[in-house]
Amino acid sequence: MDEASESLFSAELDKHGTFTMLAGITDDSPVKGIDLAGRALSHFGSRAKRINGNLIAKNRDTFNRLTAAGMSPEEAILETWTGKVATRNGFTTLESLKLVGTPGNYTKIEPIFVKP
Repeated sequence: MDEASESLFSAELDKHGTFTMLAGITDDSPVKGIDLAGRALSHFGSRAKRINGNLIAKNRDTFNRLTAAGMSPEEAILETWTGKVATRNGFTTLESLKLVGTPGNYTKIEPIFVKP
């Protein structure tokens, strides 16, 4: 019998059309997180007006590594898992980016992506 994956994925859409997800996808998951996010966004369709992100774990590590190397926060956010999910699904405009910390050492990273 195969062992179960320790992955987790949850998505919701609030009454204002803000899509929020929680993803903790392990390497042994049979489905990639980016595909799960795409399925969830497809389910909500045109009711999804924006993607609200809150970068944690590997996502935050990627952002911090890139900003420590001199990339702007606006460029680095596009290279994170959340940024890739957003742009792959047509949410290519960064509406806002709330940051706490300094380049390479951000402790809170909250982007909001919208469609152009």
